[in-house]
Amino acid sequence: MLDSLAHGGMLGGARRISRRQFVKGAALAFAGGVLLTVADGIPGVAGVPQQPSVALRRSLFAGLLGETFQVDHGASSPVVVQLTHIGDLPAKAYQGASAHPSANQEYCFSLLFRGPADRLIGQGTHRFEHSRAGSFALFIVPMAPDQGVQYYEAIFNCPSV
Repeated sequence: MLDSLAHGGMLGGARRISRRQFVKGAALAFAGGVLLTVADGIPGVAGVPQQPSVALRRSLFAGLLGETFQVDHGASSPVVVQLTHIGDLPAKAYQGASAHPSANQEYCFSLLFRGPADRLIGQGTHRFEHSRAGSFALFIVPMAPDQGVQYYEAIFNCPSV
């Protein structure tokens, strides 16, 4: 079919493709799809979105205040950070947001982590590990360092469901 389209002028500049090239290209595309499917289940594979094993809500983090997390940031070893603060954010008037402020607080909050100033983590999404909460991806932003300590903030501003 490709040959007939090329001869008919419908694919301007198209060249003939042999059956062997077509089969080879299709096999490579299939293998790439299989690789992405397999990689989806491997924790820590960069660029492959993964579902968190836990619901990332305020109540989860409230029980972890003061505890440490391992952050995989692409270096040889993870950076240990401590959850130091959980802040309130005003719930916006989202379409479908709950009329109960306490329900919105579960989804609209900020987290502040403290880590070492000599092992910086760049802004972006990183894999966090905690012994009880499990593994999850979190977008963090570095804040101004203070007295040899680096702070990172994560914002959750989602409507309640």
